[in-house]
Amino acid sequence: MKKPVFILFTVVMCLILGIVPALAQGETECEEGYRLFDHEYLATDPVCIPEDPQRFIALDMPSLELLLYLDKDIVGSTTWVLDQYKATLPELADRLEGVVDVGFPVDLELALELQPDMILSYDALEGIIDYDLGSEIAPIVSTSLIIDDWERATEFWAEVLNAGPLFEEMKATYDARITELQSALEVDPAETEVSLVTANQYGASIWLLDTPQAKILADVGFARPESQQYDGEEAVAAFGTRQTASISDETLNLADGDIIYIYSYSTLDPELLATEDQAIVNFRESPIWQSLNGVAAGQDYVVGAHWFRAGTYLMANAVIDDLFATLTDTEPTIANPLTVFPQVAAHLEAADTATTEITCEEGFRYFDNEVLVSDPTCIPENPQRIAYLLYASYLYPFGIEPAGTWGFERDAANFPVIADWILGLEDVQDIGLPPNLESLTAVHPDLMILADTRVTEIIDELPMIAPTLVYEEGADWRARHRFLGEVFNQSDVAEAQLATVDERIEELREAINEKYGDIGEITVSLVRIFGTGDYFLANERYVSVQLLTEIGFKIPEAVHTMDGWGVNFTDESIQIANADVTLLIGSAGGATNQNIEGQALVTELMQDPLWNTLDSFQAEQVYVVGDDFQQSSLMAAHQILDALVNIFDVEIETANPFLPDQT
Repeated sequence: MKKPVFILFTVVMCLILGIVPALAQGETECEEGYRLFDHEYLATDPVCIPEDPQRFIALDMPSLELLLYLDKDIVGSTTWVLDQYKATLPELADRLEGVVDVGFPVDLELALELQPDMILSYDALEGIIDYDLGSEIAPIVSTSLIIDDWERATEFWAEVLNAGPLFEEMKATYDARITELQSALEVDPAETEVSLVTANQYGASIWLLDTPQAKILADVGFARPESQQYDGEEAVAAFGTRQTASISDETLNLADGDIIYIYSYSTLDPELLATEDQAIVNFRESPIWQSLNGVAAGQDYVVGAHWFRAGTYLMANAVIDDLFATLTDTEPTIANPLTVFPQVAAHLEAADTATTEITCEEGFRYFDNEVLVSDPTCIPENPQRIAYLLYASYLYPFGIEPAGTWGFERDAANFPVIADWILGLEDVQDIGLPPNLESLTAVHPDLMILADTRVTEIIDELPMIAPTLVYEEGADWRARHRFLGEVFNQSDVAEAQLATVDERIEELREAINEKYGDIGEITVSLVRIFGTGDYFLANERYVSVQLLTEIGFKIPEAVHTMDGWGVNFTDESIQIANADVTLLIGSAGGATNQNIEGQALVTELMQDPLWNTLDSFQAEQVYVVGDDFQQSSLMAAHQILDALVNIFDVEIETANPFLPDQT
């Protein structure tokens, strides 16, 4: 292969022609038009660099981003930098069109053809580029900061590019946004442990202190779980690596925290993206994962791939946006810098103008609603092919058959009264959970109604397929039912259906009061069994527990006022679940949680002498309930009320409207 000979020849010719200023070793002065650059994070000896360079090859993300800010001509980069940046910040993808992939390691022949004034790299001595030969093409500035926090990396490159004032402006904006976030938090960050977890098809990892994400959390003031408080040589000694540590089912407890953020890497490959999205779904469905305190409290959040990188200014600010969205009820008043980035800002301004002056085409209408996470948009007046997440049973009360949905068998098992309808839906496609762009496109929808937590990675691309309504999955179930009624032009139907639920609640309250006395003196607990000695006490975030309190029952004090979904507990603390009546869900798995393993868990607990010391067990007021007690729809509400009628052995006049006519 003759390529290396050609490269050496061209480099020699460069020197002869004077393209690159050659310096004697140890020289401290540079030729005219150049300046000597030295820095504590420079990976090489001091280097002479142009005073006014215009053409760059950028081999790391922080330098690439700063060049975009300075509107410099980026002529080359590497595939992984380009693809990762485009996938993570798609708003800037157009700015990188035409940038040549110079390979990894860098193809010097191709680099020479691009005629750069400078080459910006992370540690070139690690093999990304042949430093000696590459330096004959253009001065190479190589940083020893490989994967580090945005601030140190950006400050370094700002000194290289004479952009000190820009960095100071960035730093001031970042600090101001951090201060605003700290003021908006409803928790004391110093007392709140935040866990960082990556889950993908290759496994799961926790992130330690020597990472960009950890630096952002530290700037806010958050604590970290003990398992993630390692850095430097201590981390290497404990885990064999400085930044992340692999975990398994046996060590999944290392991922626990008061708050947990889960993310994966970014990719432009839609099939790979779908695979990794599904990997996160599978990971979160694990009973072991479900047993973690942060998960049980409803404080685990799937976030975008900007968390995986987080080492640039814009990605760090995207992380701040997520912290605002997940931990506060406040919108930041200091805008994400991306929204004021040149071109992006112009695009957003045009979009805002279009929104305020929006006029829908014939056959469409303007739609907005309180549970929407996506922007208001035009939707069909009479949609025919609807892609919907989560379950088809949510649409059944409106007489709507989806063209695409998910979870047919589980949905049918949860609601046997409409199982034939669910399983008999013709030509309905399974769009997966989470769905991907290909599965949604295959439905040929004219409207998509999707839960926000299930489409995090593809939310910006969804409107390219069809008009899209992304709703808040954690919103109150009644608000979500009204939302669907409004979508289908059936608001009156939705209100009438909710009124029937309220009637049944009132009748059930009266019937129980009449039979048992003051219902307000009866405490009911809902307990999920994850495994032997591993339990969860649910609070009013569960629709079933919400209905219990609306009927008039008390719930255990331990969960009465807490914000999350409930609290994990063990055999040593079972008294927190003490109640007059206990409802049990065997959560080993299965659509109705009544599979063999789930039944075994319930049977084991019912025979446990320790549990049999509780009031409800001694009074034989313990009842096994199904997965519908975890669902949050109109169908679930009626089925839960039916179960309570049976449990308390009372009669009410208003029947479940979805049961077959008994006359």
